[in-house]
Amino acid sequence: MKRVLLIIAFTVLGSVQVVFSQVVINKVDFPLESSYETSSLLEYRSNLQPPTIGENQTWDLSDLNITHVINQEFLDASGDEFYTNATNYREAIYPLNDLVIESKDFYLADDQGYSRIGRRITEVVFPIAQITGGANDKLKINGGNIPFESRLDYVKFPLEYEKTWTEGFDRVTNFELTVESYGLNETPGVFISYISETRTVIGSGKLTIPNQDGGIMTIDALLIEVTNTEIDSVFLGGQPAPPQLMSAFNLTQGELTNDVFYVSYSALSSITTSVETDVMNSLSVYPNPVKSGSMLNISNSKLDLTNVVLVDQAGKVVLENQMNGKSNLSIPNSVSTGTYLLNSYDVNGTIISTNKIIIE
Repeated sequence: MKRVLLIIAFTVLGSVQVVFSQVVINKVDFPLESSYETSSLLEYRSNLQPPTIGENQTWDLSDLNITHVINQEFLDASGDEFYTNATNYREAIYPLNDLVIESKDFYLADDQGYSRIGRRITEVVFPIAQITGGANDKLKINGGNIPFESRLDYVKFPLEYEKTWTEGFDRVTNFELTVESYGLNETPGVFISYISETRTVIGSGKLTIPNQDGGIMTIDALLIEVTNTEIDSVFLGGQPAPPQLMSAFNLTQGELTNDVFYVSYSALSSITTSVETDVMNSLSVYPNPVKSGSMLNISNSKLDLTNVVLVDQAGKVVLENQMNGKSNLSIPNSVSTGTYLLNSYDVNGTIISTNKIIIE
């Protein structure tokens, strides 16, 4: 799904005593050396405002009306023969249309932080006649271990006010595709998600939330703003998958997802309390990467998007385009290859989303 989503998520883990003005979480305060479980207590609201930022804040979520509960179980991975340095893992599923890919995601807690380091996919073969029309057509998801070449720390030690970092990894899923009408017979391919996150500790203070016993608790907490970017691409036989197949699977080459959300970490107990809303816009930007001399398609389904501005990494305006709902931005050949930011503005001149665009 192509969207910018505002999520307020409060994650509480560990066991540490801190004072109001100086909340610091170190590795010793983050006891994830064995199995543990989390419970996410969710309420969906409209017109939700982002949390206040700065030091000595008070965040009161005592009036949450819990409508959903999501439990996650993390299991001890200390005896794993492949991910020998992993701390724990969790069972995960990744949907592809109506198909479900099963995985074990492995995590590492070390002196640097808490990071996802790789995955183990379960091999599965899906008949896809309902998609392609061929009785013998199939999609085989190759099983095996896929370690990430780089790491993305969800928590970086010591975690404290104003700390910021940007990291990412490529999530790879290898497959073989058989589609008789295209002359494909167990043709190798790969789904790749290029994932990048910037995390900044933008708040420190007191958080009041419901507890699992029906009461209220107030804890010391840090607030992290997370900007997540994910670009999904599909390759078949070493080349980008043909548009006809992408359309058949309801996929978009270079599909971009931007999420902006907030996470609060405190070291007290294994409870997660979240408030979620779709108040930010659904913005579709594709293809990404985009080639110089071609069109960048931009569409928005929720907010009144009036214009977009493409800026380089130095902040210089490269292109600007007025738009209403859906538009195309022509990328001239004169624009150099590289990474740019696409800022989207509403009728009041307020930036409502920022997308990372790669020009080839």
